[in-house]
Amino acid sequence: TLGNSNFAGVRVDTSGPSVTNIVGVGSSSTNSSSVSFTVTFSEDVSGVDVPDFSLALAGSASGSIASVVRVDGRTYTVLVDSLAGTGTLQLNLNASATGIVDAAGNPLSGGMSGASYNIDRVAPSIVNVSVPANGIYVAGQALDFTINFSEALTVDTSGGVPRIAVTLDTGGTVYAEYVSGSGGSALVFRMTVTSGQLDSNGVTLGSAIDLNGASIIDIAG
Repeated sequence: TLGNSNFAGVRVDTSGPSVTNIVGVGSSSTNSSSVSFTVTFSEDVSGVDVPDFSLALAGSASGSIASVVRVDGRTYTVLVDSLAGTGTLQLNLNASATGIVDAAGNPLSGGMSGASYNIDRVAPSIVNVSVPANGIYVAGQALDFTINFSEALTVDTSGGVPRIAVTLDTGGTVYAEYVSGSGGSALVFRMTVTSGQLDSNGVTLGSAIDLNGASIIDIAG
């Protein structure tokens, strides 16, 4: 009879797929030029492409969605590149007009606000230099030069000590070496006057910091 017939291959599906999560790949704070997100759906879907997503940006951060790559039926990787500036970058899946459907042709049931990255693509810069007070300095006295930066820095002296060249009338080049300030935005470099040194018209400070094997980095690296 008809009641005993098996129609196992006849199925009904009227439920649309949904997005279950959008997570970042790697550390949430980065100075990289690109970041990736993993987007996971509740079931196998098709029609997932770049226009389905948008970026929410804060601060001076900027970037663009470069590609969407299928990992498997329900998992996709979204690449955001050309990162610049400093701030946050969030990937969102649009709530409508995406063209994303499941195997039965049911459209996506909604969007999602995804994970965020803290972006820092701006290198620290020197704001100004504080120099010693005018005067005549004798052997044993110190000349402190404070370099003020645009943000906090970490100084690693395990490979050497940063220094700044100082030119004197005596014709030789001596150095003001780093002495303190790691963790803040002001680094102090000190030159101690020694016997025989002479400069009667004002010392000349070098135009750049000689890392001398050390590293000076901001929080983003």
